[in-house]
Amino acid sequence: MTRFGIGLILMLFILPCRAQEPSKPLIVELSGGYGFLIPHRPVMRHLPAQHVPSLELYIGTKLNGDGVIWKGPKVWHLMHRSPEVGFSYLFTGTGNQDLMGYGMAFLTNMSFPLNKHDRFKLFLRSGIGPGYITRIFDIHTNLKNVAIGSHFNMCVKLGLHAKLQLKQSYMAAGISMVHFSNGAMVTPNLGINLPAANLSFGHQFGNYEPNLKIVNGMRRYQYDIIAMFTYGMKENYPAGGRKFGVYNLQSQYRHYITPKTAIIGGLDVMYNSARVAQIEYESRETVDQAYRFIRPGLNVGYARIFNRLAFFVQTGVYVLNHEGRDGLIYNRVGGSMVFQKWVAHFALKSHLSKADHFEIGIGKQLAFKSLNQNIINF
Repeated sequence: MTRFGIGLILMLFILPCRAQEPSKPLIVELSGGYGFLIPHRPVMRHLPAQHVPSLELYIGTKLNGDGVIWKGPKVWHLMHRSPEVGFSYLFTGTGNQDLMGYGMAFLTNMSFPLNKHDRFKLFLRSGIGPGYITRIFDIHTNLKNVAIGSHFNMCVKLGLHAKLQLKQSYMAAGISMVHFSNGAMVTPNLGINLPAANLSFGHQFGNYEPNLKIVNGMRRYQYDIIAMFTYGMKENYPAGGRKFGVYNLQSQYRHYITPKTAIIGGLDVMYNSARVAQIEYESRETVDQAYRFIRPGLNVGYARIFNRLAFFVQTGVYVLNHEGRDGLIYNRVGGSMVFQKWVAHFALKSHLSKADHFEIGIGKQLAFKSLNQNIINF
Protein backbone atom coordinates (compact mmCIF):
# COMPACT_ATOMS: atom_id res chain seq x y z
CA MET A 1 0.00 0.00 0.00
CA THR A 2 2.99 2.34 0.57
CA ARG A 3 4.03 1.93 -3.06
CA PHE A 4 0.47 2.68 -4.22
CA GLY A 5 0.44 5.84 -2.10
CA ILE A 6 3.73 7.04 -3.60
CA GLY A 7 2.38 6.46 -7.10
CA LEU A 8 -0.84 8.31 -6.25
CA ILE A 9 1.12 11.35 -5.07
CA LEU A 10 3.21 11.34 -8.27
CA MET A 11 0.01 11.16 -10.34
CA LEU A 12 -1.36 14.27 -8.61
CA PHE A 13 1.73 16.25 -9.61
CA ILE A 14 1.37 15.43 -13.33
CA LEU A 15 -2.39 15.88 -13.67
CA PRO A 16 -3.55 18.33 -16.30
CA CYS A 17 -5.56 21.00 -14.47
CA ARG A 18 -8.62 21.18 -16.73
CA ALA A 19 -11.51 21.02 -14.24
CA GLN A 20 -12.30 24.69 -14.86
CA GLU A 21 -13.01 24.00 -18.55
CA PRO A 22 -16.66 22.88 -18.66
CA SER A 23 -16.59 21.53 -22.22
CA LYS A 24 -13.94 18.94 -21.25
CA PRO A 25 -14.82 17.44 -17.86
CA LEU A 26 -12.23 16.06 -15.47
CA ILE A 27 -12.89 12.38 -14.72
CA VAL A 28 -11.44 10.68 -11.62
CA GLU A 29 -11.84 6.92 -11.14
CA LEU A 30 -10.59 4.35 -8.63
CA SER A 31 -10.69 0.71 -9.69
CA GLY A 32 -10.05 -2.52 -7.85
CA GLY A 33 -9.35 -5.86 -9.47
CA TYR A 34 -9.03 -9.50 -8.48
CA GLY A 35 -7.49 -12.05 -10.82
CA PHE A 36 -4.78 -14.65 -11.32
CA LEU A 37 -1.52 -15.39 -13.12
CA ILE A 38 -1.72 -17.41 -16.36
CA PRO A 39 1.11 -19.98 -16.61
CA HIS A 40 1.03 -19.81 -20.40
CA ARG A 41 4.14 -22.00 -20.83
CA PRO A 42 4.74 -25.42 -19.19
CA VAL A 43 7.94 -24.13 -17.58
CA MET A 44 5.83 -21.56 -15.66
CA ARG A 45 3.46 -24.00 -13.94
CA HIS A 46 5.23 -23.64 -10.58
CA LEU A 47 4.73 -19.84 -10.49
CA PRO A 48 1.04 -19.28 -9.58
CA ALA A 49 0.88 -19.16 -5.77
CA GLN A 50 -1.74 -16.52 -4.90
CA HIS A 51 -4.63 -14.67 -6.46
CA VAL A 52 -3.81 -11.23 -7.85
CA PRO A 53 -5.39 -8.10 -6.29
CA SER A 54 -4.85 -4.72 -7.95
CA LEU A 55 -5.64 -1.02 -7.53
CA GLU A 56 -5.68 1.63 -10.27
CA LEU A 57 -6.16 5.40 -10.12
CA TYR A 58 -7.33 6.91 -13.42
CA ILE A 59 -7.50 10.62 -14.32
CA GLY A 60 -8.94 11.56 -17.70
CA THR A 61 -11.20 13.72 -19.80
CA LYS A 62 -13.75 13.23 -22.57
CA LEU A 63 -12.82 14.46 -26.03
CA ASN A 64 -15.36 16.83 -27.54
CA GLY A 65 -14.02 17.89 -30.93
CA ASP A 66 -11.65 20.61 -29.68
CA GLY A 67 -7.90 20.04 -29.69
CA VAL A 68 -6.21 19.02 -26.45
CA ILE A 69 -2.53 19.34 -27.44
CA TRP A 70 -2.84 20.69 -30.98
CA LYS A 71 -5.50 23.38 -31.15
CA GLY A 72 -8.33 23.43 -33.64
CA PRO A 73 -11.39 21.26 -34.35
CA LYS A 74 -10.82 17.49 -34.33
CA VAL A 75 -13.41 15.59 -36.36
CA TRP A 76 -12.16 12.20 -35.27
CA HIS A 77 -13.25 12.86 -31.67
CA LEU A 78 -16.90 12.82 -32.70
CA MET A 79 -16.41 10.10 -35.31
CA HIS A 80 -15.35 7.77 -32.48
CA ARG A 81 -18.26 8.82 -30.19
CA SER A 82 -16.13 11.12 -28.03
CA PRO A 83 -13.63 8.70 -26.45
CA GLU A 84 -11.99 9.33 -23.10
CA VAL A 85 -8.24 9.85 -22.77
CA GLY A 86 -6.25 9.90 -19.57
CA PHE A 87 -3.44 8.61 -17.38
CA SER A 88 -3.48 5.95 -14.70
CA TYR A 89 -1.24 4.46 -12.04
CA LEU A 90 -1.57 0.68 -11.63
CA PHE A 91 -0.38 -1.31 -8.62
CA THR A 92 -0.85 -5.07 -8.89
CA GLY A 93 0.19 -8.39 -7.50
CA THR A 94 1.94 -10.85 -9.79
CA GLY A 95 0.60 -14.17 -8.54
CA ASN A 96 3.81 -15.06 -6.70
CA GLN A 97 5.00 -12.46 -4.21
CA ASP A 98 8.11 -14.44 -3.20
CA LEU A 99 9.47 -14.90 -6.73
CA MET A 100 8.06 -11.90 -8.63
CA GLY A 101 6.96 -9.39 -6.00
CA TYR A 102 4.62 -6.65 -7.23
CA GLY A 103 4.03 -4.81 -10.48
CA MET A 104 3.55 -1.08 -11.05
CA ALA A 105 2.86 0.93 -14.20
CA PHE A 106 2.05 4.42 -15.45
CA LEU A 107 -0.34 4.03 -18.37
CA THR A 108 -1.63 6.31 -21.09
CA ASN A 109 -5.25 5.24 -21.71
CA MET A 110 -7.94 5.63 -24.34
CA SER A 111 -11.53 4.43 -23.81
CA PHE A 112 -13.90 3.85 -26.72
CA PRO A 113 -17.69 3.83 -26.27
CA LEU A 114 -19.27 0.85 -28.04
CA ASN A 115 -22.90 2.07 -27.84
CA LYS A 116 -24.85 5.37 -27.73
CA HIS A 117 -26.92 4.95 -24.57
CA ASP A 118 -26.72 7.95 -22.20
CA ARG A 119 -26.80 6.12 -18.83
CA PHE A 120 -25.54 2.62 -19.64
CA LYS A 121 -22.45 2.34 -21.81
CA LEU A 122 -19.99 -0.34 -22.84
CA PHE A 123 -16.39 0.83 -23.04
CA LEU A 124 -13.27 -0.76 -24.49
CA ARG A 125 -10.22 0.69 -22.71
CA SER A 126 -6.62 0.21 -23.79
CA GLY A 127 -3.56 1.44 -21.94
CA ILE A 128 0.18 1.28 -22.50
CA GLY A 129 3.18 2.62 -20.61
CA PRO A 130 6.31 1.86 -18.61
CA GLY A 131 6.06 -0.85 -15.97
CA TYR A 132 8.19 -2.08 -13.08
CA ILE A 133 8.45 -5.56 -11.51
CA THR A 134 9.99 -5.60 -8.03
CA ARG A 135 11.52 -9.12 -8.08
CA ILE A 136 13.17 -10.53 -11.20
CA PHE A 137 15.22 -13.51 -12.31
CA ASP A 138 18.66 -13.76 -10.77
CA ILE A 139 20.96 -16.66 -11.47
CA HIS A 140 22.16 -16.69 -7.83
CA THR A 141 19.16 -15.61 -5.73
CA ASN A 142 15.98 -16.04 -7.81
CA LEU A 143 16.54 -18.85 -10.28
CA LYS A 144 12.88 -19.98 -10.29
CA ASN A 145 11.54 -16.73 -11.72
CA VAL A 146 11.56 -17.81 -15.37
CA ALA A 147 8.96 -15.22 -16.39
CA ILE A 148 10.79 -11.89 -16.35
CA GLY A 149 14.44 -10.82 -16.34
CA SER A 150 14.28 -7.02 -16.00
CA HIS A 151 12.79 -4.58 -13.52
CA PHE A 152 11.67 -2.13 -16.24
CA ASN A 153 9.20 -3.41 -18.81
CA MET A 154 6.41 -2.30 -21.07
CA CYS A 155 2.95 -2.77 -19.61
CA VAL A 156 -0.19 -3.17 -21.71
CA LYS A 157 -3.71 -3.29 -20.30
CA LEU A 158 -6.90 -4.08 -22.20
CA GLY A 159 -10.36 -4.02 -20.64
CA LEU A 160 -14.05 -4.25 -21.42
CA HIS A 161 -16.30 -2.38 -18.98
CA ALA A 162 -20.00 -1.70 -18.49
CA LYS A 163 -20.63 1.74 -16.98
CA LEU A 164 -23.79 2.94 -15.21
CA GLN A 165 -23.99 6.75 -15.06
CA LEU A 166 -25.56 8.22 -11.89
CA LYS A 167 -25.69 11.96 -12.65
CA GLN A 168 -22.08 13.12 -12.21
CA SER A 169 -20.89 9.88 -10.60
CA TYR A 170 -20.77 6.38 -12.06
CA MET A 171 -19.91 2.81 -11.28
CA ALA A 172 -18.49 0.24 -13.67
CA ALA A 173 -17.72 -3.47 -13.77
CA GLY A 174 -15.73 -5.43 -16.29
CA ILE A 175 -12.83 -7.69 -17.15
CA SER A 176 -9.24 -6.85 -18.05
CA MET A 177 -5.90 -8.31 -19.08
CA VAL A 178 -2.54 -6.89 -17.94
CA HIS A 179 0.69 -7.89 -19.68
CA PHE A 180 4.28 -7.11 -18.62
CA SER A 181 7.12 -7.76 -21.08
CA ASN A 182 10.49 -6.32 -22.09
CA GLY A 183 10.28 -7.60 -25.68
CA ALA A 184 13.20 -10.06 -25.19
CA MET A 185 15.69 -7.23 -24.62
CA VAL A 186 16.61 -9.07 -21.41
CA THR A 187 16.11 -12.78 -20.82
CA PRO A 188 14.16 -14.56 -19.47
CA ASN A 189 11.14 -12.89 -21.03
CA LEU A 190 8.20 -15.27 -21.08
CA GLY A 191 6.07 -12.35 -19.86
CA ILE A 192 3.46 -11.94 -17.12
CA ASN A 193 -0.24 -12.20 -18.04
CA LEU A 194 -2.81 -11.20 -15.42
CA PRO A 195 -6.55 -11.46 -16.24
CA ALA A 196 -8.90 -9.95 -13.66
CA ALA A 197 -12.45 -8.92 -12.84
CA ASN A 198 -12.75 -5.22 -12.00
CA LEU A 199 -15.08 -2.92 -10.10
CA SER A 200 -14.74 0.86 -10.47
CA PHE A 201 -16.21 4.04 -9.02
CA GLY A 202 -15.74 7.42 -10.62
CA HIS A 203 -16.86 11.04 -10.66
CA GLN A 204 -17.05 13.62 -13.44
CA PHE A 205 -16.19 17.22 -12.56
CA GLY A 206 -17.73 19.58 -15.09
CA ASN A 207 -20.05 19.03 -18.04
CA TYR A 208 -19.46 17.57 -21.46
CA GLU A 209 -20.29 19.91 -24.33
CA PRO A 210 -19.49 18.58 -27.83
CA ASN A 211 -18.22 20.91 -30.53
CA LEU A 212 -20.80 20.44 -33.30
CA LYS A 213 -19.27 22.84 -35.81
CA ILE A 214 -19.10 21.75 -39.44
CA VAL A 215 -15.51 20.95 -40.33
CA ASN A 216 -14.61 21.86 -43.89
CA GLY A 217 -11.89 20.26 -45.92
CA MET A 218 -11.23 17.19 -43.80
CA ARG A 219 -8.72 14.91 -45.54
CA ARG A 220 -9.82 11.32 -45.95
CA TYR A 221 -7.41 8.83 -47.48
CA GLN A 222 -8.60 6.19 -49.92
CA TYR A 223 -5.25 4.38 -49.82
CA ASP A 224 -1.58 4.97 -49.14
CA ILE A 225 1.67 3.07 -49.76
CA ILE A 226 4.45 3.23 -47.17
CA ALA A 227 8.08 2.07 -47.26
CA MET A 228 9.73 1.67 -43.86
CA PHE A 229 12.88 0.55 -42.04
CA THR A 230 12.59 -0.83 -38.50
CA TYR A 231 15.13 -1.86 -35.88
CA GLY A 232 14.91 -3.87 -32.67
CA MET A 233 17.15 -5.59 -30.12
CA LYS A 234 16.90 -8.89 -28.31
CA GLU A 235 18.96 -10.98 -25.94
CA ASN A 236 19.57 -14.70 -26.39
CA TYR A 237 19.50 -17.44 -23.80
CA PRO A 238 21.25 -18.16 -21.48
CA ALA A 239 20.32 -15.04 -19.50
CA GLY A 240 22.87 -12.26 -19.30
CA GLY A 241 24.22 -12.66 -22.82
CA ARG A 242 24.85 -10.12 -25.58
CA LYS A 243 22.13 -8.10 -27.28
CA PHE A 244 21.72 -8.40 -31.03
CA GLY A 245 20.05 -6.31 -33.70
CA VAL A 246 16.90 -7.25 -35.63
CA TYR A 247 16.37 -5.45 -38.96
CA ASN A 248 13.39 -5.22 -41.27
CA LEU A 249 12.54 -3.53 -44.57
CA GLN A 250 8.79 -3.25 -44.94
CA SER A 251 6.42 -2.06 -47.62
CA GLN A 252 2.78 -1.57 -46.71
CA TYR A 253 -0.44 -0.87 -48.56
CA ARG A 254 -3.35 0.53 -46.52
CA HIS A 255 -6.84 0.66 -48.01
CA TYR A 256 -9.26 2.82 -46.02
CA ILE A 257 -12.69 1.22 -45.69
CA THR A 258 -14.09 4.19 -43.72
CA PRO A 259 -12.45 7.30 -42.20
CA LYS A 260 -12.01 5.18 -39.04
CA THR A 261 -10.78 1.81 -40.37
CA ALA A 262 -8.31 0.38 -42.87
CA ILE A 263 -7.12 -3.01 -44.02
CA ILE A 264 -3.40 -3.62 -44.48
CA GLY A 265 -1.30 -5.78 -46.77
CA GLY A 266 2.47 -5.79 -46.81
CA LEU A 267 5.86 -7.38 -47.44
CA ASP A 268 8.58 -7.81 -44.81
CA VAL A 269 12.25 -8.61 -45.43
CA MET A 270 13.69 -9.49 -42.01
CA TYR A 271 17.15 -10.33 -40.67
CA ASN A 272 17.59 -11.45 -37.06
CA SER A 273 21.25 -11.51 -36.04
CA ALA A 274 20.26 -12.92 -32.63
CA ARG A 275 19.02 -16.10 -34.30
CA VAL A 276 22.30 -16.56 -36.17
CA ALA A 277 24.27 -16.05 -32.94
CA GLN A 278 22.04 -18.57 -31.13
CA ILE A 279 22.69 -21.24 -33.76
CA GLU A 280 26.44 -20.59 -33.56
CA TYR A 281 26.32 -20.87 -29.75
CA GLU A 282 24.43 -24.16 -29.82
CA SER A 283 26.41 -25.79 -32.64
CA ARG A 284 29.80 -24.35 -31.60
CA GLU A 285 30.39 -23.64 -35.30
CA THR A 286 30.54 -20.42 -37.31
CA VAL A 287 27.57 -19.90 -39.59
CA ASP A 288 28.65 -19.28 -43.18
CA GLN A 289 26.42 -17.47 -45.64
CA ALA A 290 24.42 -15.63 -43.00
CA TYR A 291 22.33 -14.10 -45.78
CA ARG A 292 20.46 -17.42 -45.91
CA PHE A 293 18.79 -16.35 -42.67
CA ILE A 294 17.07 -13.39 -44.32
CA ARG A 295 13.36 -14.13 -43.95
CA PRO A 296 10.83 -12.53 -46.32
CA GLY A 297 7.22 -12.57 -45.21
CA LEU A 298 3.76 -11.52 -46.34
CA ASN A 299 1.37 -9.91 -43.86
CA VAL A 300 -2.24 -8.73 -43.61
CA GLY A 301 -3.83 -6.65 -40.89
CA TYR A 302 -6.41 -4.22 -39.61
CA ALA A 303 -5.94 -0.61 -38.46
CA ARG A 304 -8.06 1.78 -36.44
CA ILE A 305 -7.53 5.39 -37.53
CA PHE A 306 -7.43 8.46 -35.27
CA ASN A 307 -6.54 11.28 -37.65
CA ARG A 308 -2.74 11.01 -38.06
CA LEU A 309 -2.43 8.15 -35.55
CA ALA A 310 -3.24 4.51 -36.35
CA PHE A 311 -3.25 1.40 -34.13
CA PHE A 312 -2.89 -1.90 -35.96
CA VAL A 313 -2.68 -5.66 -35.64
CA GLN A 314 -0.98 -7.84 -38.27
CA THR A 315 -0.51 -11.51 -38.97
CA GLY A 316 2.15 -12.69 -41.38
CA VAL A 317 3.56 -15.83 -42.96
CA TYR A 318 7.26 -16.46 -43.59
CA VAL A 319 7.79 -17.18 -47.27
CA LEU A 320 11.30 -18.51 -46.54
CA ASN A 321 12.36 -19.72 -43.10
CA HIS A 322 15.71 -21.47 -43.30
CA GLU A 323 15.91 -22.98 -39.82
CA GLY A 324 12.20 -22.95 -39.01
CA ARG A 325 12.43 -22.61 -35.21
CA ASP A 326 9.77 -19.95 -34.84
CA GLY A 327 7.23 -21.64 -37.11
CA LEU A 328 5.62 -20.05 -40.16
CA ILE A 329 3.36 -17.48 -38.47
CA TYR A 330 4.40 -14.14 -36.98
CA ASN A 331 2.34 -11.34 -35.45
CA ARG A 332 2.71 -7.63 -34.91
CA VAL A 333 0.74 -5.13 -32.82
CA GLY A 334 1.58 -1.46 -32.57
CA GLY A 335 0.98 2.07 -33.76
CA SER A 336 2.13 4.56 -36.37
CA MET A 337 1.82 8.31 -36.88
CA VAL A 338 2.11 10.38 -40.05
CA PHE A 339 4.03 13.69 -40.03
CA GLN A 340 4.09 15.45 -43.41
CA LYS A 341 4.39 12.16 -45.36
CA TRP A 342 6.94 10.76 -42.86
CA VAL A 343 5.78 7.85 -40.73
CA ALA A 344 6.94 6.96 -37.19
CA HIS A 345 6.39 3.31 -36.18
CA PHE A 346 6.43 1.34 -32.91
CA ALA A 347 5.37 -2.30 -32.52
CA LEU A 348 5.84 -5.61 -30.73
CA LYS A 349 6.62 -8.55 -33.00
CA SER A 350 5.78 -12.01 -31.69
CA HIS A 351 5.23 -15.60 -32.69
CA LEU A 352 1.73 -16.29 -31.38
CA SER A 353 2.03 -16.00 -27.56
CA LYS A 354 5.85 -15.68 -27.55
CA ALA A 355 7.19 -12.10 -27.73
CA ASP A 356 10.12 -11.77 -30.11
CA HIS A 357 11.20 -8.11 -29.89
CA PHE A 358 10.09 -4.49 -29.81
CA GLU A 359 10.74 -2.54 -32.97
CA ILE A 360 10.90 1.15 -33.82
CA GLY A 361 11.04 2.51 -37.33
CA ILE A 362 10.72 5.38 -39.73
CA GLY A 363 9.16 5.38 -43.17
CA LYS A 364 7.65 7.54 -45.86
CA GLN A 365 4.41 7.65 -47.80
CA LEU A 366 5.44 6.87 -51.38
CA ALA A 367 1.96 7.31 -52.80
CA PHE A 368 -1.51 8.11 -51.56
CA LYS A 369 -4.93 9.12 -52.80
CA SER A 370 -7.18 11.31 -50.71
CA LEU A 371 -10.30 13.39 -50.98
CA ASN A 372 -11.71 16.25 -48.91
CA GLN A 373 -15.11 15.91 -47.29
CA ASN A 374 -17.51 17.94 -45.18
CA ILE A 375 -18.63 15.73 -42.30
CA ILE A 376 -21.49 16.76 -40.02
CA ASN A 377 -22.96 13.65 -38.37
CA PHE A 378 -21.05 10.78 -36.83
